[in-house]
This record gives sequence, structure tokens and C-alpha cells, in this order.
Amino acid sequence: MHEIKFVKALVEDLVKRARELGARRITRVRIKMGEFSEIDPEVVRFYLQNCDEKDLFEGCGVEIEPAQGQTLILDSFEYEE
Repeated sequence: MHEIKFVKALVEDLVKRARELGARRITRVRIKMGEFSEIDPEVVRFYLQNCDEKDLFEGCGVEIEPAQGQTLILDSFEYEE
């Protein structure tokens, strides 16, 4: 499951950014995912619910937009302070 390392890196970046902003909880995440990324969108959702920071993502909505190529990009996120 090579896809986990990419999802893990994306989530680690998201957590870092959220902590820098003083987020208590992330309410929505928007991700752009390429058609050739070979990453199952359900893996992203599963990882958010089961990562070490899962309390930060409790009830978080995940929107995945199609993109070209092998892209996996954190587009934006919403949070509560």
C-alpha cells in the first residue's frame, strides 16, 4: 500500500498547518486527487478517522475534487478555533 505514505504526508502537513493556526478541530478538508494517483479516496477518509490526530478530524467532511495526472494536493480546509 504505497498510497498510505502519500496520504500520511498530506495529513501530517494538514495537522501542522492547523496547529499553526490554532485549530481545535478541522471541520472540512478539500483535496485535489489526480485520476492516475492510484489512491482510493476511501483510504484518505479512513486515514483521517484513524490517524494519531483523529480527535482533530472528528466529524470532518472530506471533499475530493478530480485533477489531472498523479496529483494529490491539499486544496483547502476549514476549522474551529
